[in-house]
Amino acid sequence: MNNFDLEKTLSTIVYIFDSREKKNDHIKAYFEKHGIQFKVQKLDEGDYQIEGNPNITVDRKQNMQEVYNCVVNDKSRFMKEVRRCYQKRIKLYVLIE
Repeated sequence: MNNFDLEKTLSTIVYIFDSREKKNDHIKAYFEKHGIQFKVQKLDEGDYQIEGNPNITVDRKQNMQEVYNCVVNDKSRFMKEVRRCYQKRIKLYVLIE
């Protein structure tokens, strides 16, 4: 795939942001500034997906403190999401900013 094909392919991707994700204005601003297509809707797993590919999802954590809270203080909720992804054969990636 040459650069033209890659750019053409990337320009057709629509990213989905979970409507419950609250602190992502900086990400939306980046996408808008660079003309990257996205839409906001409720996602059952993760915070971000690519439209048409529900088998991969990204769960964004703002920092290590949020990771700690998820695996120590709110472990059952996080593990339910991990189990749902496993059962549905969804690859869950955790992105730490």
